[in-house]
Amino acid sequence: MKKDFTPHGFTCGHRILRHMCRPDRHNELEVNFLEQGNMTYRIGGQTFTIPENRLFVLWAGIPHQLIEFESNSRVYWLTVPFTWFLQWQLPEQFVQRILGGQVITESDPGYFESDLTLFQQWYEDISQNSPGLQNSALLEVEARLGRLAHSWSQERTIPIRKRINGHAKGNRRIKKVEQMATFIAQNYTQPIKVGDISALVNLHPDYAMSIFKKAFGRSLANCLNQHRVSHAQRLLTDTNAKIIDIAFDSGFGSISRFNTVFKSICGITPRQYRSKFRSNLF
Repeated sequence: MKKDFTPHGFTCGHRILRHMCRPDRHNELEVNFLEQGNMTYRIGGQTFTIPENRLFVLWAGIPHQLIEFESNSRVYWLTVPFTWFLQWQLPEQFVQRILGGQVITESDPGYFESDLTLFQQWYEDISQNSPGLQNSALLEVEARLGRLAHSWSQERTIPIRKRINGHAKGNRRIKKVEQMATFIAQNYTQPIKVGDISALVNLHPDYAMSIFKKAFGRSLANCLNQHRVSHAQRLLTDTNAKIIDIAFDSGFGSISRFNTVFKSICGITPRQYRSKFRSNLF
């Protein structure tokens, strides 16, 4: 049985898994807790197995799919609007890994009981028509991710909120960065360029690139290429499509550009990647 609630874009639900999910993509952070069973996700061409009793986090802006799970696996899920995620004081490396398509999993099984209690409480709070309860839940989600991020990363880094500062002016910049990231996530398979992205938010390309890099620690072009390569990885492992067709379907303008960018990110050629990570479905 599944229930979900959508107060002001902050959603929560609980379900027993009975069938595979189709590839999905939406512009929120997913904060999930696997109460029972094991689950395997595919994001791009990578697979991540989630052990039982663990909290895990992923950015749903990259296409993702549940490809395997134990019978009657039970999971709590929660989504957080992308804008809010950008404004939280989380370490830069942690944010970059999530936006790059990595699933971050709580490594300490000792959190099981407290995380289960938290998700049960968030589930109840978000279902209530009470801004106060919903606000309290959001603050608790932020605090829990802060603990996860700092246990995951040993080095101290500059938080996003400090790198994009200035109250109202800073909020406008955050909004611009969110719009650019969303546009990339929704249009990376099209022949878009940095100039198209900056024009969308009415900013000079140099300034757009500057505030985007301050937020994510990587350039607009790098973010665009990462999305395209992740898309190509999924097609290489899950389909029989020709590599040249995958290159164009992923948004690259030529096979040579595709090969160059793919190898720079993955360390191997698309053909080598397909041979190494080919899905058992074929």
